[in-house]
This record gives sequence, structure tokens and C-alpha cells, in this order.
Amino acid sequence: MKYFLVAPVEGAGTTPPPPPVTASDGSRSRILGTGVAVRSRLDHRQSELHQEWRGVSPERLARAAPAGFRIEAAWLVASRSESVLAALVDHTDAASAPLDVLTIEAALSDVAAAILRSSDAPADAQLLWVNRTVLLPNDAAVPAQWNDASIVTAELVASSTEPPILADFGWGNNAVRGWPPGDDAMAQQILMGLVDAQTVWREIEALSAESARIVHNVVDRDSVARRRGYQSTLDDLQKLSAGMAAHHLAYDDVLLSIQGARRAAARASLSAWNYDEVAERVGRRISDIAAVIRQRKDALDRTYQGLVGAIGVVLSLVVFIDLVLSFISTSFSGVDAVPGTGSPLGVLSWFRSVETDWLFAATAGVILLVIGLLALSRRARRAV
Repeated sequence: MKYFLVAPVEGAGTTPPPPPVTASDGSRSRILGTGVAVRSRLDHRQSELHQEWRGVSPERLARAAPAGFRIEAAWLVASRSESVLAALVDHTDAASAPLDVLTIEAALSDVAAAILRSSDAPADAQLLWVNRTVLLPNDAAVPAQWNDASIVTAELVASSTEPPILADFGWGNNAVRGWPPGDDAMAQQILMGLVDAQTVWREIEALSAESARIVHNVVDRDSVARRRGYQSTLDDLQKLSAGMAAHHLAYDDVLLSIQGARRAAARASLSAWNYDEVAERVGRRISDIAAVIRQRKDALDRTYQGLVGAIGVVLSLVVFIDLVLSFISTSFSGVDAVPGTGSPLGVLSWFRSVETDWLFAATAGVILLVIGLLALSRRARRAV
């Protein structure tokens, strides 16, 4: 029994250069007599999900294969910023031993790990998980408990003369029913679609983890209580929003550019994993973070505005007192008489008779009283 193994690799460091937007699979196009190239419906011009495949040598695979398995082919695939291990594995002991799902899952994960160790990936590279696809002929049934109830079935190839090739995609395990042995082109298309799905899923998972980090940073640590923390959080949110926009380009490539079995495998896998719901929730989380940051910014602005207003009132009071004294000084400039002499009110005479320290203390008390009244007024407005 044969299997496709597709596993994201962390720490492989095999990001390919971006391809030109006009990159196309010309093998599925034909030239009319007029010289006009007509694209087949199976042709594709992907601009974002460009893949770079690097094969693992057969000699290494032969040494890495555990007992009971034969590794027919394996590759390290670079897709956008992700590295994915893809392999075609034959379980040679499947006919002589009954298939226990948990046992075969663990064994296939061990095979994938052995392939990674035999490749030229860095020593610290590791598999994040393993997606397994069993390849079944028309007369074989899907093993019991191989898939959960939330599978999505896709028709990979439709045929009017032969039974169609159907595939059941689920969480972790898939099954291709009606597999034509020896169809290397079909195998490559399905593997490319599975790699596309893993690439898109890894990106949305990374965006989800980053958004969760920002949420905890904002809510738990109250990092935007100060303007410096607010600016740092705002920068993180802008990077997250830019990453989400770039991620949408990758998923749009699945919907608009990729064709054939590759497109069917990618879309069905993402649908089985509830990608649309996950992407929507990550986008909603970004909106929630932005709303919280705006509220915190408004609170900071109100605090600073109140402080600036209080300082303005105090300065106005000081300027008013200084202006009154300046008027008095100006009115008696060049006059020999003492200011306030003969006035029925006797205000200036009283000021001259009071100790200077008491005048300073009284002035400071008035200013503090004004600040306290402003603070109480602001608190009363907040309570309302």
C-alpha cells in the first residue's frame, strides 16, 4: 500500500526566490496555426505559490527506509517562506499484516523523520507534523477510522469511460480512491496541491500565533498604558496587518491561478481544515486589537489633555496676577507717592504690611486649590 507524506519542516531555511509573474507550465498549452498560444484549462500561472523541489538521493533513501517500507521518492520543497517535506512511500508489509491505524500513523511519522535526517536539511531541522494520504485502487475500501467525520471529498480527475479519481481529505489523513498506478504526473499534481495547502495553513497559523501574542501583550500586560508601549504595539499591529494582506495573495493564487488536481487537492484540504473560519477569526482578532488600541489611545489622549488643561489654567492664573501687578507698577512709575496711599480700600497697604513668606504660601495654596478642583471635576466627568 502506497502513501503520500507531506510534512512542514521548521528550520530548513530553503526559501526560494520569487518567480516572475508570467511563470507558466507551457507543457499544457498548444499553438494554433495562427501562432496564438491557447492555454489549457489545466495550465497555471501562479505568482505567489511558486515551488522549488529538491530531491533526496535514492541511495540515502534506501539507507533511511525502516523495515517494512520502501521510499520511492522524496523531496524538500521550498514554497514562499515555508519548507515542506514530500515523499511517496510504499508499505511493503501491508498485505501480510492487518492495518492498525494508530500503528501505521506512528510508523509513517517515523518514515518522514528518517527521510528528513537523510536529506541535506540542517541538523536542527524538525517536522512539525505529518499529513498522510493513502493511495487506494478502485476495489479497495478506505481503512476504518482512517479519517474523521469532517472529511471533504474532491473529484481529482473526471472520466466518462473510467471511474473518476476521488479523494477524501481530512485532518491529518487523506485517501485517494481509484488511484492509477504509475501515473507520475498525477502524483506530482496532487503532491503540489498538498504542499500548497500546507504552505497556506502554516502562514495562517503563524499569523494566529502572532495575533494572540499581541492580544496578551495588550490585555494582560497593559502595554499601551504608556505612549511608548502604545507605539510599539501599534508597530506590531501594522506588521501583522501587512502579513495578513500578503497571506491573502497566497490563498488568492489557489483560487485564481492553480488548476487541475493541484487546485482540487489544495482547496479540499483547506476546506477540511476549516481554513475559511480560521482566517476569518484571525482577521476579527486583528480588528479587536485595533479597537482596543484605539480605546487606550483615546484614554491616553484624555489624560494628557486634562494635564495640559490644568497647566494652562495655572499659567493663566500666574499671568493674570503678573499682569495686574504690572499695571499697578506702570501706573505709579515716575510718581513719588507710595502706591496705595490714601486709598479707601487699603489693599496695597495691606500687602505691604503682610510678611512675604505668608504671601508666597497663600499664592501656592490658591494654585494647588485650582489644580485640585480641576482634578475633581475631571474625575466627576469620568464617573458620568
